[in-house]
Amino acid sequence: MFGLIIVVGMLVDDAIIIAENCHRYIEEGLPIKEAASKGAREVALPVIATVLTTVVAFLPLVFMTGIMGKFVRHIPIVVIVALIVSLFEALVILPSHIAEWSQPRSKEHVDAHWYLVILKHYERFIRFAVNKRYAILLVALIVFGGRSRRPCCGGRSASSRLLAAPCPFSTRPLAGVPKSYRACAPATSLA
Repeated sequence: MFGLIIVVGMLVDDAIIIAENCHRYIEEGLPIKEAASKGAREVALPVIATVLTTVVAFLPLVFMTGIMGKFVRHIPIVVIVALIVSLFEALVILPSHIAEWSQPRSKEHVDAHWYLVILKHYERFIRFAVNKRYAILLVALIVFGGRSRRPCCGGRSASSRLLAAPCPFSTRPLAGVPKSYRACAPATSLA
């Protein structure tokens, strides 16, 4: 189970890459079967290389010896098998499903109204932000670099507190550190 948890994100990556490439060819107007075949063939080598590098990375764990080897051996086996099955599915089964079930998008297809409304507002916001970039930068500096309202920190900004704070691994005494900084972390050994 732990092996599947480790690899669950990688399982769908190769299928996403192949499906997106096939979909691109469908949108360009190729017949669906040709788009599925060409899209899968075009990205097959990079997808195989990606999966094989992950398999090679987990392979040494299979050959571990001792008590730890017995404990860990099942994890890489599950990861490797899952990746190989996922690769087979992405290269063989997925293109056939795309060729069988996909339909070309019609030229007169209109996007949903809610999407166009969101897109219009987003474009207006981006144009405003680009045109007023210096004002946006100033607002960001004020918001994120402003003075602290915490009395224990002496009214200094978070970045200045981080730069002035002593290293927690230092063996030097805290003689030169103001008491206001020591009060910021009462549960540590710095006080």
